[in-house]
Amino acid sequence: MPQAYVPDLSNPAYEGDRDQNASLRLTWQVSSKSKLNLQHQWADQLRDHFYSQSVTNRTQVPTATISYHGQPSYLSQATWNAPVTSKLLFEAGAAFANKDFQYFLHTEEGVTPATPAFSDLGTGYSWGSLGSPYGHNASHNFNAHVSSSYVTGSHAAKIGLQFQHDWAWTTQNVTNNGVTYQLRNGAPTQITQFATPLSLYEITKANIGVFGQDQWTLKRLTLNLGIRFDYYNNYVPSETNGPGPLVPNRNTVFPEVDDAPNWKNVTPRIGGAYDLFGNGKTAVKASIGKYLEGPNLTSFTRLANPAANIALSATRAWGDANHDFIPQCDFTNVNANGECQKLSNVNFGNSIPTTVYDPSALTTRGYNWEVQTGVQQELMPRVSFNATYVRRWFGNLRGTTNTAVTSANYSPYCITAPLDPNLPGGGGYQECGLNDVNPTQFGLVSNVIAVQPQLQQVFDGVDLFANARLSHGITMQGGVSYGRTRTNNCAYADNLNFAFASATGSTAIVAPRTSAFCDVRPPFQPNVKVLIVYPLPWYGIQTAATIQSLPGPQTAATYSITNAIAAPSLGRNLSAGNATVDLIAPGTRYGDRLNQVDFRASKIFKFAAKRRLQGNVDLYNLFNANPVLALNNTYGTAWQRPLQILQGRLLKFSVQLDF
Repeated sequence: MPQAYVPDLSNPAYEGDRDQNASLRLTWQVSSKSKLNLQHQWADQLRDHFYSQSVTNRTQVPTATISYHGQPSYLSQATWNAPVTSKLLFEAGAAFANKDFQYFLHTEEGVTPATPAFSDLGTGYSWGSLGSPYGHNASHNFNAHVSSSYVTGSHAAKIGLQFQHDWAWTTQNVTNNGVTYQLRNGAPTQITQFATPLSLYEITKANIGVFGQDQWTLKRLTLNLGIRFDYYNNYVPSETNGPGPLVPNRNTVFPEVDDAPNWKNVTPRIGGAYDLFGNGKTAVKASIGKYLEGPNLTSFTRLANPAANIALSATRAWGDANHDFIPQCDFTNVNANGECQKLSNVNFGNSIPTTVYDPSALTTRGYNWEVQTGVQQELMPRVSFNATYVRRWFGNLRGTTNTAVTSANYSPYCITAPLDPNLPGGGGYQECGLNDVNPTQFGLVSNVIAVQPQLQQVFDGVDLFANARLSHGITMQGGVSYGRTRTNNCAYADNLNFAFASATGSTAIVAPRTSAFCDVRPPFQPNVKVLIVYPLPWYGIQTAATIQSLPGPQTAATYSITNAIAAPSLGRNLSAGNATVDLIAPGTRYGDRLNQVDFRASKIFKFAAKRRLQGNVDLYNLFNANPVLALNNTYGTAWQRPLQILQGRLLKFSVQLDF
């Protein structure tokens, strides 16, 4: 196994993608006013070397990438509708889905369960075997709904009920008996060890929504009123997890965990449109509504699963004194031994959960309020313009606090950023606001997730859109959108044992803890999209072009530092032997924009009995642009190296037969 990743240009990576699908659909006219639709769909999905799943996959050799086989995978559903009268409609339906994403190792390429996984903190590259857990990711999902609509000329009302029940089952295993290796520019730095194998199981007891909505038209005013009641209750059934290579004595039975969570909420929504001058050419619109957080089992209830919170993984500094790239350690001992230093979590593998929910999080649901206001104006016949402002603010955000330590258990330090013309100011600046837990508290973990009212997250956006349907079949539409999400965690910046889990993703308060890093305000960057349809005046050929201009990828610089870099300011070695520092404040730097033009020409041939054949010619990325879509954000020799660029010009021919 090489000491550092060496590209093998004779063995280029590829992404395999196999999809098989078969479906059967039946329609039964039960009566003149009642129809039943039945459908069953079977699928088989294989994603081999699934590079498109994430940017991180693009820094991995093929054997270290994520691959999965989706089997079983099927969906069965039934829908029924009955227009009882011209004003009254009844609808109902039910569906059952079963799917298992089975992540696997690349045994056909020489990888075995004993093959170690290597990653380099200095370059961001990974090789060897898959360094993350693999196994089953299965789910069953049952959905049902029933509704009734009553519609008149100026009035439309609808009431209904939605129900969901599902469960998730996951197994986790890690190659090399649960030990992966981390290097820094080819030199051994640390290991990560896992308390696998593990089995996890969560169930949605009921996800119920009861709603009523009503629309009234009063002269020039149209009002939309709605209210919804939601009940969401999940639980974790009793589970047993047995021994593993690094937890040989584990044989734990976890009792059932109920009400994880148990949420009951009533949410209103109201909107309206007003014909400003009564001529049907100018409409002023506004709406406000409350929308609830909709987590799935693995994003919320899994954190309440005791089996998922037994400190599945932990890191420890690794010196490799004999230079054989094999850690000579007692992995079952949490203290320093052999070539390995103390574990980053002294509870590693124990049956005592290291992360629990505060009761407030189990009864208080996250939400966001959304306000929209705008105007729609007819500029001339068949030409209109829309301008809309959107503001969305989140509430009941949650954060995680490690109650085993306090801010007094940390020591502050600074580092000097490397000299680099691509860093702010050319690098060489002092970066302070960094903190390292004291060695005596290192490895102590007891996390509590709770609602944190001082966390702030707000989205503001403006959409400008025009639509023109001109003579001779010419259509033009498009516009520009400006928007950004501001996140402010500064109220907790001095609480060194606190991290923020946002409503739109997991976002810790990054290092260093300064205003530039805890108050993230990305710039308002335009997203431009335009569509033009132009029928040529000969041979019935229709052409179309789409134009888009999007912001480039955000630039970051994640810097893995050593004791030699931190010790001059810290006055001692880092407790973990290493640390990760962000050299660029988030939301401040972006790559070049993506500018792309796609083109299509099509021709329709009509035959008897309503048969027709349509031929298409598509040119994707007409001007063969090559903007960078993803960058390597690990600071080092491969920093800012492109991980993904826009696919080159592609010519496609297709036909469609309607009969």
